[in-house]
Amino acid sequence: IGVGLGAQSFSHHTLQYNLGAVTKKLEQYVRSVELGRFPIQDLYHLSRRAAMGKMASVSFYYGGICLESFERIFQEPLSSAFPDEVAFVQKYGLMHMTDGRLQLTETGKKHLGGVISLFYSPSVKQHIVDLRGGENIEISLHELHERTLGGTRDSE
Repeated sequence: IGVGLGAQSFSHHTLQYNLGAVTKKLEQYVRSVELGRFPIQDLYHLSRRAAMGKMASVSFYYGGICLESFERIFQEPLSSAFPDEVAFVQKYGLMHMTDGRLQLTETGKKHLGGVISLFYSPSVKQHIVDLRGGENIEISLHELHERTLGGTRDSE
């Protein structure tokens, strides 16, 4: 359970954010507590697949995913829930199995954003793929130099 302004809580079926996540104002949070209410701003009910992805993502705060905890919560091994993802991170040395965990390697830490996103739910992965940006980036170094430095070159 998240405690404090804008804290996040995750229950394996829900995700919630405390008051103050958006406004960053303590008054709302304190008033809610004084009234004996949970200071919740947003509450999301997660699909099983989204909850699996969220648990995996949050687990990266600690550098890896506890296999026993994942299986206990979802009644399914991580390697069954994410077979392609687990195979990929192991094949490319991004993660390895150690002490009951799928743990980041040094290489995995250098590519943390990419590793975490492998475990997102299919709908979130598709949303990221569909986002605009990065398409048709065909710009020469000369053009980049012209645009960013106003056309002055060291050699001129």
